[in-house]
Amino acid sequence: MFASDKTHLTNNYGDKYSHGLYLSCGNIKKDLRMKLSANCWMKVAEIPVVKFKHKTNQGILTARLFHKCMDIITVNAKAASHNPVFAPDPAGCVRLVRPILFAHMGDNPEQQTTGCSSASSSPLSIAKHSTLGLPVQQRLRTSRFVMDQIAKLKAAVGSRQNNLSFVTQEARKLQ
Repeated sequence: MFASDKTHLTNNYGDKYSHGLYLSCGNIKKDLRMKLSANCWMKVAEIPVVKFKHKTNQGILTARLFHKCMDIITVNAKAASHNPVFAPDPAGCVRLVRPILFAHMGDNPEQQTTGCSSASSSPLSIAKHSTLGLPVQQRLRTSRFVMDQIAKLKAAVGSRQNNLSFVTQEARKLQ
């Protein structure tokens, strides 16, 4: 499982932030895994938080950078999930393993980025800002829902995928 958190790095050269990405094993008991002294988490990457020239598109560019970095970081794990690899276990025995990413823990902004939801909507359901708090149950934001939204956006954008303003405008229509 992964965990990430936006971390303030320095004030010396302007506000510098990054997302520290940590990896742990899901079969470690939660009580042990959450103890800092148990060293159950390993830092595997730093994902930069960049200030882009396009201020109006800062959010979509930041999310795209985050997802592209996650794609690069997890390329070997994704390949091993389809084709098992030999790896040593904690006791030193070599075993055939098939790693599966089943959780990514983060605070609300990271959940929204990971789940492809806007800042004014729920990362867990398809509830929008206007429907949050209503006594009506909303559908869950599933991977199928997110992939369908991405497919709709690709179809709507077509050959204009390099026109960032147009892509942002079309993405907002899908929210």
